[in-house]
Amino acid sequence: MEKLINNIKKLSNIQVKELRAIRRYLHKHPELGRQEYQTSEFIRNKIAEIGKLKITMVGKTGFTADLVQSKSYPWVALRADMDALPIKDEKNVPYKSVNEDCCHACGHDFHSTVVIGAAKVLYLLKDSFKGNIRFIFQHAEEPIPGGALDFVNQNMLDNIECIFGFHADPKLKKETIGLIPGWNTAQSIQWKIKIKGKGGHSSRPQNSIDPIFVGVTVINELYSALYRKLDANNPFVFTVGKIQSGENYNVIPESFVAEGTLRITSAKNRDELLEFMNNSLKTISNKWGTSSKLEYIMGAPPVNNDIKKTEQIKKYIDEIIEKKQFVNIERSMGGEDFGHYQTKIPGVFMRVGVGNNKLIAALHNSKFDIDEESIPFAVNMMSYLIIRYFNDMNNLN
Repeated sequence: MEKLINNIKKLSNIQVKELRAIRRYLHKHPELGRQEYQTSEFIRNKIAEIGKLKITMVGKTGFTADLVQSKSYPWVALRADMDALPIKDEKNVPYKSVNEDCCHACGHDFHSTVVIGAAKVLYLLKDSFKGNIRFIFQHAEEPIPGGALDFVNQNMLDNIECIFGFHADPKLKKETIGLIPGWNTAQSIQWKIKIKGKGGHSSRPQNSIDPIFVGVTVINELYSALYRKLDANNPFVFTVGKIQSGENYNVIPESFVAEGTLRITSAKNRDELLEFMNNSLKTISNKWGTSSKLEYIMGAPPVNNDIKKTEQIKKYIDEIIEKKQFVNIERSMGGEDFGHYQTKIPGVFMRVGVGNNKLIAALHNSKFDIDEESIPFAVNMMSYLIIRYFNDMNNLN
């Protein structure tokens, strides 16, 4: 075991300068979801330099790179995402984004860099395990619906026994890692309420049907009643983020539109909450004589780590790091489309520390950055976990 760990670290350390350069290039040239043409081409070229890895395009920019040793060997997958966010980069660094209002503020440049590094380590050490690996470079993690669905629909998981993924976490110090079994993130549902009334002069409300009054009544009902309807053991968050109605101070408008998110952690909660929202909207709208409609777009299902495989990966983690480097992380109400993969096959999603005392900007912040010493650490972790996973499988067989 010690020899394997040393070999992995040696191959990782050899790549440090190259991987730092790759990450900085990606950070400097971010692209939004489903527009990652330059990013995808750059990464494919880096993968081609490693050796014989079979590349298959998914959508216009996503792709897989397969390390195939034998048709009789089991398969696992390691996933990275590639897209950036529509945020202006406000850091003063040499690798600051050159693309206006586009920035890698969620660490996807880090994810891609780590998987490139792990692919090289695993390719060079392929004689030390009996297995096949699908490296997934996913487009469009940020939009709804996310790019993970394209990989699922293109049957890229059909032969995979387990999938692994990870996310940069600036709240965790560099060279730390954390994971928990069960649900890790929430499903984010983007909703929109539309109400149509009857406009008129503000001095004669009796001749109008005020959609603002009805809309505010609906929103207040949802804010107050939703949290009294469901089991508190299944957390959810209801938020209104945008309201639009009217153009003049002295005119009752024709329409009212509100938009927001509903974040849930169980499918049962999701269905009950959406039904309650729709029923509340219709009841109040009908009472006051307006027409109404609830629209929504489903985000990715919750990330839900397989309990048995999470315990297995935790055992491997303990073999390669000190006890203080493992962090008991908290569950998050944020969204992550890795959950799409886990509806099809077992998976384990981890969080890798990228912060230090100076880098404190949160994810999706215009000044987000990582401590680059976290790159070789993550490469070591992903490489070792996959080799150990295969070796345990072979020992069981």
